[in-house]
Amino acid sequence: AVQASMDEARPLGILVQVVVARVKIVPVQLALSIPPGAAYDQVGVQARAAIISVINSLAPGIKVQKARLVDALRPIPGLYVTGAEIVTPTADVLIGALEVARASFATTLIASASTTTGQPIPGSAFGVSTVTTPYLIVQAVP
Repeated sequence: AVQASMDEARPLGILVQVVVARVKIVPVQLALSIPPGAAYDQVGVQARAAIISVINSLAPGIKVQKARLVDALRPIPGLYVTGAEIVTPTADVLIGALEVARASFATTLIASASTTTGQPIPGSAFGVSTVTTPYLIVQAVP
């Protein structure tokens, strides 16, 4: 349908080709530090949503920058941001010219979480069980 629309609108003699970008899934693991008494589940969901929003807003060919992901976490109330929250990827993720970066709640996970006093936060605080959910490993952040 897009190609047909382009063919109708193009000037004669000008060739138009529609190319669909290939989706590149960017898995992200977070290490969060949250003050005692904060709503852990809300902070965790907001952190994951912020990361997903940044990645999914990128145009095709634009790399995923770790610094930009950390910046997206800064406005979240109840989250202590040190700059070390992005566990993976370990570096900026290059995206090819015909690729587009994408993320989801299934690929954006909390790898570890602790209170700002160093106490581990159990996975159940985020609405998941560390026993039945292999995607969440909760441990103290050094």
